[in-house]
Amino acid sequence: MFSRADIEYLSSPDEPRHLCRAEQYTGIQEMKNNNTGKITTKAIRRGEWRSCCAYKELIDTLRFPPFDITVMTVYDRVCGKRSTFWNLQATSNGSFFLHPEKPHPDKKVLVRSPNGRSAKLSVRLSGMVATLFAFAMIGTPVAVRAYNLLLLYALEQSDGGSISELLD
Repeated sequence: MFSRADIEYLSSPDEPRHLCRAEQYTGIQEMKNNNTGKITTKAIRRGEWRSCCAYKELIDTLRFPPFDITVMTVYDRVCGKRSTFWNLQATSNGSFFLHPEKPHPDKKVLVRSPNGRSAKLSVRLSGMVATLFAFAMIGTPVAVRAYNLLLLYALEQSDGGSISELLD
């Protein structure tokens, strides 16, 4: 779970704030109206992550820490596991997510949300949840857009309801 220091950092007026549900809902409704068809993903090879436009745009707007480190830290907290190697998946609607590289990607991982809810998700989806939390923590306009686009993809997944509950 998140420590007191994390909560103070996230609620500091000097730092970007969490997305409020109204911002999420408005952005998602707007994007749903523009969405044409099923959202797909494409794996981006390690070393070529900057070729993903959404990733490049986000990391170019950040100061510190690097976004991938933020996602990994969130993943450690919500899943209680560390992973050394990570993959990046670009979504066809203009977002992306990181997930741990595991020999059995369909193996279920227990994800515990700061809101007290938990769900068993695949390694890939647990990384997606950590990425969504990281976008929400950053809260910049670029992160808000990436969050909303990724949430559209997340809700299309078979575990979309569980993901929604974890983020609520």
